[in-house]
Amino acid sequence: MKQLESYWAAGVPGVVILTPEEERVLKDIRSGANKWTRMVDGAGKPLGQAEVLLWSCTEGLRNETEIISNTKDIIAALNHVKGRYESWSTEVGAVVIWRDLGTFPLSGPGSNPLLVRSIREVLSGAKGAGAMHIFVGPRFDPAPEFSRMIRQVEYDLPDRPALEEILATSVTNANSGGFGISPPTDGDRERLLVGMGGLTAWEAEDALAVAIAETGTLDSEVVFREKVAALKVGGGVEVCKPHPDGLDAIGGLDLLKEWLVRRRKAWSD
Repeated sequence: MKQLESYWAAGVPGVVILTPEEERVLKDIRSGANKWTRMVDGAGKPLGQAEVLLWSCTEGLRNETEIISNTKDIIAALNHVKGRYESWSTEVGAVVIWRDLGTFPLSGPGSNPLLVRSIREVLSGAKGAGAMHIFVGPRFDPAPEFSRMIRQVEYDLPDRPALEEILATSVTNANSGGFGISPPTDGDRERLLVGMGGLTAWEAEDALAVAIAETGTLDSEVVFREKVAALKVGGGVEVCKPHPDGLDAIGGLDLLKEWLVRRRKAWSD
């Protein structure tokens, strides 16, 4: 989130975060908010003092405490935000997090010109109002009319510390439910973390939950099986379980096998 923090400080009006992990993005923004600062009247002001609004097609706009009425319609929500610009410009500003907007046709023959114009106007006035708009979702195809007004931030899958936290939380939650699971040993822990690697936080939590539900333990084989199933859903990657005989199960290709053995560390965690 360091890049997002820099964009907030610089007053970039719009940022796209391509990820299916809405909850994780929101958690990271909230946890880092008080560290983000922007110069206002010659002093660094933290994002924690700014208003944070979220929009979804099912709720409309909401702040931390309540849903704002009559904002489920995307055009109405954009107009509401524009109407707040004057008050925000005299304060610390605001962050508006837009979910589901990537499901709307924003470019091409089926695009809505009123929606495209509304988004452009909201982005055009954002800098003067001290506002940043963050578009979150697994897809977002911006219209040429405003594509150069936004920046894209890469949002990586959970790293090792995040996976360790997920593992620890899963153990705690399972024990609260009466399973009585002991923390994994170093070897088991490593196998579990490798099995969880490459999954979203949600998928990793689900894989551990299935292992606990099926076996009453943190079975790394079940976690790996669930990882294979999760990756297959996307269609881009298929994971094959290694043959128990390893490379010896393949006849010939000695030079390739020798090269793979030498490069083993490059293919492991």
